[in-house]
Amino acid sequence: MTKSRLDFGVLFLLFGIHLSLPLTSASTVLIPEILVSTFLLASGYIFRALINTKLLLFLSTIFFLSLVSILFSPNWIEHFEAHLRSTLNLGFSLVIALAAVIYLLNTKRQTSLAFNLKIFFIIALTISALEIGAPVITSIVDAFRYAVFPIERIYTAEWRDVELFNVKRPTFFGNEPSYLGITLATVAVCLSIAQPKLRAQLVAISLLILGILFVRSPTALPIALIIVFVFFSDILRGRFRLWQGVVFLQIPVLLILFSVFVFHVFGARIEQSHAGEDNSADLRLVKPALAARLSVTQSPLVGMGVGGRDKLVDEIFSVGDWSRHTDYVFGRDRVSDFFSTGTFLIVADMGALAAVMLFLIFLAFRSVLQRISFSEFFLCFVVISITMGGWTHPRLWLLMGLVLLFLHLRRADPEDDIGGSILAEARRPQ
Repeated sequence: MTKSRLDFGVLFLLFGIHLSLPLTSASTVLIPEILVSTFLLASGYIFRALINTKLLLFLSTIFFLSLVSILFSPNWIEHFEAHLRSTLNLGFSLVIALAAVIYLLNTKRQTSLAFNLKIFFIIALTISALEIGAPVITSIVDAFRYAVFPIERIYTAEWRDVELFNVKRPTFFGNEPSYLGITLATVAVCLSIAQPKLRAQLVAISLLILGILFVRSPTALPIALIIVFVFFSDILRGRFRLWQGVVFLQIPVLLILFSVFVFHVFGARIEQSHAGEDNSADLRLVKPALAARLSVTQSPLVGMGVGGRDKLVDEIFSVGDWSRHTDYVFGRDRVSDFFSTGTFLIVADMGALAAVMLFLIFLAFRSVLQRISFSEFFLCFVVISITMGGWTHPRLWLLMGLVLLFLHLRRADPEDDIGGSILAEARRPQ
């Protein structure tokens, strides 16, 4: 049986997935992940991914389809740099995400992945608590953030944190509190998927609630839908146990208890949004949906081309209500950077070809994780991309790869190393 052993490689990879260090100080970021890519390159796992014949075929087809969407999109030559940058980002993002999955699959004889995810979660919560309670730690974390994220900051509403929470929300050295919430929610979902036993489920859900309570970001909540999906999937597959129903019923109870502490925060943000004082929901959901509609109207088959959403900025300004968005949040030239919902952006970038692109990316992941289904892949893409952001960014595919890995391991055969260890854990007396 696989031992629960501390694995610094896994922890380093998890920290790198969360952190995302850009290589340039300008807006052009061709290789957005220093830590993850360097680690996987040095350990040889990027090469291992690229010599996988089936995987290489899918990646080549994805690259070709990206070029097709660009060449048949309107005014592509005027936005060639943006198209090229996004295409390279997409290819690189998928390569390092799949290389990360292969690396984690190869840890099965050395360590327990779930154990190391718990360690990462505890470290993140501990530092988050220090960020909230110790001004010295907050200053150190802020200094680190501003040193390693030289690009103009997306998150400029720290005044809102002080107003609503009386403190600045923790980031765990990341560049935005909501990213920390997304990372912690994803890790908690993986823990829930990994070990189908009562104690492990209660631990996973408790960590999920703690993470949301610490970060207090609504962006993490939709990710919990994956737990609900797995619950009903188990029922349909005849794998339902009575204790799973008990745990499932605990989720709304825990959310109600959670809302007692922070519901006023979400309520205040809703009121601010209606009053035109909070831009988050509009920029994350409404404007990306508007961009997708405009794109499909003009170019239904190929959209604006991968990375071509800048073409829509002037039109979105002309048809949307921008009166509520003030200059302290962003300038007009950075509007497209805030269209941060991948589900809509892939449609804006590729039109009808988005469905083909998603299926090809699924096949690329399926070549490594043979037990995942398209419904699982699509669900993960929707819930994580709605909260995460642009669909060509590495962090989206890295977090998705993490969840898909655990869904794959959940269905492992008893003879398989990881499957055997998970099933053995599940059969232990509670």
